[in-house]
Amino acid sequence: MAQTALQKKTTIMVDMHKLHMIEAGLLPKAVIILDKAAFDVEGIAKTLATVLTGAMRASIYVSGASGGGNYNARKSEAISKASSGGVTVEFHDEIKPEGKMERIVGVGVVYGIFPELNGKPYIVPAVEQVRPGFTQAWKALFI
Repeated sequence: MAQTALQKKTTIMVDMHKLHMIEAGLLPKAVIILDKAAFDVEGIAKTLATVLTGAMRASIYVSGASGGGNYNARKSEAISKASSGGVTVEFHDEIKPEGKMERIVGVGVVYGIFPELNGKPYIVPAVEQVRPGFTQAWKALFI
């Protein structure tokens, strides 16, 4: 008895080994690029932020660097630096990086989230300064 097209089984095997090897080679480089961009944004934002007491500038921090896991340590360090001048600092954020490919540049002091209160924006201009180098480095991963 002859099999019909519906009765015939076809198996397709896709070898993903090479793709996984490429991914494994790209991941460490991608982490380095993300870390550099995040710390560059942090550094530039600190120079652009208005300084009254220094608490806001000191409260800008990066979490998620090198694959995450250091959110609480970075936040505690920022709180300590921001509070060192006797200024009471209230941190507002509870957003944590969700994975090894996410970085957060945080501003810890409550008034730091409103650039119009301190006179000038500082996070977006920092991101815009870092963007060209980040984009170029990211493109270079795939060339």
